[in-house]
Amino acid sequence: MALASDSFTRRKSAMCDLSPALTRQALLEAFAEEDTDGSGFVDREELAKVVQSIGVEMQNPTDDMEALFETMDIDANGRIDVTEFITNFEPAMKRGGSTPMGQMDLAAIMKQTFDAMLLDARDQRTAVNRSFMQAREECGEWYCKK
Repeated sequence: MALASDSFTRRKSAMCDLSPALTRQALLEAFAEEDTDGSGFVDREELAKVVQSIGVEMQNPTDDMEALFETMDIDANGRIDVTEFITNFEPAMKRGGSTPMGQMDLAAIMKQTFDAMLLDARDQRTAVNRSFMQAREECGEWYCKK
């Protein structure tokens, strides 16, 4: 069985400038390749191989991988099925299909999607941290007044 990095490198070089229909087919094939245990689902380890193979940069690998997995696992059942896998890439596929040539690169679509997911997750973590800091300051002021 091919390693994730080999399969995505081949697909990127062999299938550049894909139409939306061919990109969807390539995603189906990518899902099948990355489901290395044949379970019909992509688990955390399999997703990590995909993310690594396309060069997604992570600031905090543990938290970032968990954020990606939770985002992709739409029904929150602890595994990513083929519908969830493809659904997560639909917005990027639609944007790519709206270009004058309607051409797409599978690896670029996947990387763009993962990068956007990580940006959202980091923004959410920042907002939560700020809220906790503000609450701590307010509680501290209240406590000092007592």
